[in-house]
Amino acid sequence: MPAQCQIHFEVHVFESERWIIDYVCQDEEEALVIAKDLLRRPGIAGVRVIKEIHNPVKEVTATRTIFEEMREVRRAWRTIPVQHLPLSGNAGLPPAAPAPKPVPVARRTSSRLASGPRRGPTLSVVAAGLSLAVGISGTVTVVWLALVS
Repeated sequence: MPAQCQIHFEVHVFESERWIIDYVCQDEEEALVIAKDLLRRPGIAGVRVIKEIHNPVKEVTATRTIFEEMREVRRAWRTIPVQHLPLSGNAGLPPAAPAPKPVPVARRTSSRLASGPRRGPTLSVVAAGLSLAVGISGTVTVVWLALVS
């Protein structure tokens, strides 16, 4: 083999129904070790190592597959059997959930902040027995949370 030829090994993986180059190296043993390691990963259905010889003077490239192995893809999840329910009526179904509570509405208040005169917007929200008020004064944000009776 002429001295000007370049030799490298490509490690391809078969993923998503197509071959993809995953790694390129100069050593055949290293390529084989990487290929066998990649084959253990879930989701990879196969690997192959291709030896590529390129002659830059003649602009010719020759390839040869030196290793290829395919396997069945292991699923990362498992299936759970579905409970079969009767098709007629609501037999066996749990009762319907109650309607969701309305979302609390934020409104501006005209009250003064506890620390002094109001300098920024104040918001207050009342829902489910709690009162939340937010006052902004300059760079300070004050939050109050109180029980509403």
